[in-house]
Amino acid sequence: MVLISKSPEDTIKIGRKFAHILFPNAIVALVGSLGSGKTVFVKGICQGLGITQEVTSPSFALMNVYQNHIVVFHFDFFRLNSLKEIADLGIEEFLFANGISVIEWAEKAKSFLGNDCIWVTIERLPEMEETSKENWRRIKIEGLPEHLKTGFEN
Repeated sequence: MVLISKSPEDTIKIGRKFAHILFPNAIVALVGSLGSGKTVFVKGICQGLGITQEVTSPSFALMNVYQNHIVVFHFDFFRLNSLKEIADLGIEEFLFANGISVIEWAEKAKSFLGNDCIWVTIERLPEMEETSKENWRRIKIEGLPEHLKTGFEN
């Protein structure tokens, strides 16, 4: 599934909608270059789950926790350089703690995470930005079970 965002507000809106199809123990693996909108997407997920805490990038903390009726574990693997560093974090205890795990720079842990993730790739569309003042992004969602795709549109 591919969605187009024209602004950070659109990306948040897509994240809010996406939140409604997430479930306990869901793992959302985010991929995208620096500044592509991964944290903005996480803000939308948290808003969609009714979380009112400020959502910030956990680049230095490595993990932020947000909570309402469900817990969101927000990881950022940007500064990690090996699977060993990722494994040493002990993230398994969070991945299966009945919360939702959202991982920025998840491609660094692809072999560690396995196939049960929902992969979300966010790409800037500079060719579109050249002709407009908008902040275009392509948001590609893979690994979403078919029954959850119904009704999820941009």
